[in-house]
Amino acid sequence: MGGHTLNEKQRRLIEFFNNLPDPVPPPSRDEETEEVIHPGSPPPAAAAPTPLTPESVREMLEKKRGAQPTNADIEETVAAPAPAVARGLLHRPVPAEHPVTDEMIDVAVRATRKMLNAEELDLDEMDIAEAIILPGKRPVLDVTGDDFSTPPPGWEFLDTHRETIKRTLPSIGRIDVPELLTIPYAGTGFFVGPGLLMTNRHVAKLFVRGVGAGNKYVTLHVNNKPAFDPKYEVGGAGSGAGGDRYVVDEPLLVHPHWDMALLRVSSADGKPLPRPLPLARQPPPAFGGGAIQHVFAVGYPALDTRRDDPVAIEQQMNIFRKIFNRKRLMPGYLNGYRSVKTKWDATLEATTHDASTLGGASGSSVIDLTTGIVLSLHFGGRYLETNYGVPAWELALDKRIVDLGVEFVDYAGAVVAAASAEPPIWLESWKGLAPPTTEAAPPAGVAVTVIHAGGAPSLPVAPDWFERVSDAELVEAMRRDRATTERLIRETLLPREADDLIGDLSRALQPSTEATVEEGIFDFLTGGPRVDSSLPEIIFLHGIMGGHLAAYGSFGGRIWLSPLAFAAGSVAGRLTLGEDGERDLISSHVLYPDGHLRLVYEKPARKWRMRGFVVHEFTFDWRKSIANSAERLHLFIESLRLERPAKKFALVGHSMGGLVAALYAARHPEWSARVTQSIFLGSPLRGSYVPIEAMMGTYPLFPKFALADRLDDLGAFVGMARTLPGLIDMLPDPDLFPDAAPLYQRATWPEANAPAQMWLDQSRQIKRLLATSPVLETAHLIVSPQHATVGDVRVVGGRLQPGARNSPGDGTVPTRSAAGVPGTSVFRATYSHGELPREAAVIEAVDDLLRSGTCRLPALTRQAIEDTTPVEESITESIEEATAADLGLRLRSGIFTQRDADFLLRADHSTLPGPVGSHHD
Repeated sequence: MGGHTLNEKQRRLIEFFNNLPDPVPPPSRDEETEEVIHPGSPPPAAAAPTPLTPESVREMLEKKRGAQPTNADIEETVAAPAPAVARGLLHRPVPAEHPVTDEMIDVAVRATRKMLNAEELDLDEMDIAEAIILPGKRPVLDVTGDDFSTPPPGWEFLDTHRETIKRTLPSIGRIDVPELLTIPYAGTGFFVGPGLLMTNRHVAKLFVRGVGAGNKYVTLHVNNKPAFDPKYEVGGAGSGAGGDRYVVDEPLLVHPHWDMALLRVSSADGKPLPRPLPLARQPPPAFGGGAIQHVFAVGYPALDTRRDDPVAIEQQMNIFRKIFNRKRLMPGYLNGYRSVKTKWDATLEATTHDASTLGGASGSSVIDLTTGIVLSLHFGGRYLETNYGVPAWELALDKRIVDLGVEFVDYAGAVVAAASAEPPIWLESWKGLAPPTTEAAPPAGVAVTVIHAGGAPSLPVAPDWFERVSDAELVEAMRRDRATTERLIRETLLPREADDLIGDLSRALQPSTEATVEEGIFDFLTGGPRVDSSLPEIIFLHGIMGGHLAAYGSFGGRIWLSPLAFAAGSVAGRLTLGEDGERDLISSHVLYPDGHLRLVYEKPARKWRMRGFVVHEFTFDWRKSIANSAERLHLFIESLRLERPAKKFALVGHSMGGLVAALYAARHPEWSARVTQSIFLGSPLRGSYVPIEAMMGTYPLFPKFALADRLDDLGAFVGMARTLPGLIDMLPDPDLFPDAAPLYQRATWPEANAPAQMWLDQSRQIKRLLATSPVLETAHLIVSPQHATVGDVRVVGGRLQPGARNSPGDGTVPTRSAAGVPGTSVFRATYSHGELPREAAVIEAVDDLLRSGTCRLPALTRQAIEDTTPVEESITESIEEATAADLGLRLRSGIFTQRDADFLLRADHSTLPGPVGSHHD
């Protein structure tokens, strides 16, 4: 390699590229004299793949240059430029999928030659390889009207098998779980017998409890009601398009070994069910015999933003042309076996394939191109390596599956019973299964009760029950047992909030006379669609610590904010990031965003929805850099725009959410074509002194967390804070607060508290972008200036410490920071920082501002904004041992109320009257 050094990404890209065979059509056969291949017959001779050379790549790209889009519905989307690759704070555009220019061809040929020789690629060559060569290797075709779009150059042979492919498409669809508001849908499924739908075990677990076969072992989760829809096609409407929609009646089987589940499905409107797809009784003759086995997968690939790798996200955007969550055809080749370990500690001998799939394709069928027989059930993959599937012929060995009516065929096309064979060892996994408990059990010592109405379970009540239910479930619970549901709400929420919610739920029980059709939007509080299409759709962004974080594979998922996690202990340790500020320090405990804190944000979202707004709740990992979250917001908005191209959006951000929105607009000029209005609630646009308090151990929240956590002490939470780039990004802007300038040098900080210099540098860099973000030119700011707030920093006796808590602000953000953008309209609120989103006048003001641009909140004058006259410092709150013991006992006893949450999350030092958990307004 002549001294070249490949980085890990280039090494994997080259290995992946070199292992992909070029597209080769299946051997042609005379249809009238076609020889039927029976199991045990020798495999046909392998088709020799065209060697991958720079010349073949040039030919492929020349064809691509001459290709024209065929689907008018998506022409604008295809022509749209690809988003920029995020590298630090700078953007470097990558090539769009077309047009292919002479210069691009030359770079592609050079990149191909280098990859064939395992040589280092420069950035232009990497971009070209990822943007136009890899999509040409494994294309993704659009499914519209139960047909697929014109294949790209090199894949024209798919047209020869168009009728075979078309016959399979109506039997494959999307599994939706409307109650799971944090995900667009659960996965993919396909019919395999009369009323039998097959999908993955890990997909079914989103709405099924238990493992095994029969209603003794598997039942539908009482809170999550799934449905199946074979539409959601590219360029078409969404749920229920064409009237084909099916109801999941019950789970029949969740396999203890394979990543597979079977569901009983019925038609919602009496229409006949789609034809089942037959599964292979034996491996295809070409499998493992050296010949190329042509397959295609059909599913609903979703944008995978779990990887903190902007380049990987760009590859997805290029390959899938920025169209996600829609039905796609993904051709490729079936390869050999590979061992894969599952989350339930089973090792699967999975088939592998190389079609271009993503997370939403879980549950897709991998189908033989020439026969239409399902060869495997796609369940996952590894980036730039391979994809995995459950072998259909292995499932044929399980009598439980066969007896349920799944159709297996041999290659003569006849339906046959499972052949006798020596039982595989994995059948032992059926032994020792236990029926599930009434609901998933929390950690030992935490109480769980269940509300029963008419003998049927209605609401599972754990300490964080309110965070895990939807408004739809509350309406249903009110309908079943109003008295018990009201009592539970009043025991959990503050009196005023409980009265408000119960009033809204009561009105929801009255049938609505207003109904309009709006794709994908359902107002659960009126019993039907109720959307004012003239209004912008709200994208609601939470503040720091205002979004749940859940861990893959952990109990109940959530680590923050979860009373169960505090009861278990070590919350700080599990929130801590590694040195790169991106990966979790505990590598086996990866966290992901998992919805807004309902105790804080449910009320405003509910009120706006009741008034006709569509509200999209955008959740991000508040621990990570604001740049990271801004890029995710960009992808979120682009995805919404593709599904709702005629809609305009309004950004409503609380606290850190406003910074994410401002940086998004600063980095993506196309924001103005998507967003019409912006409203920020208490956002520290010019920074806050909270990061200093947090990293020095004086932040009021941390002592409370330490007292609530069973294992971690204050030092653990302070140590966690210095690893969070999102927190460090909110340091005060030295252009407005000159005393904060030394904070951007690591040497200023005590060694034990000092954050990494790279994150201090990034925090300093984004200050100008935030202060000059174009979104602020038309934004409305709502601030609360009458609460004592830290507004400076001092060095006393050589020690760095926050100043006095006597500056005007909302208790967390100085007024000058939240309103310090000249020319922007600023309105006065009264609640402190954490409670701003729940203030009735603020909720109403957002409604009015989005409708008319005016509101009834008083305007805050520039003189009042710039006033730095000290205010009376708040009384320091005393957290006594008895209080801490009371809170810990309550958490471990299964009690967690809105007042408990307010106590933990209140960042000012105001005295909280009464014992923790008592009710006060």
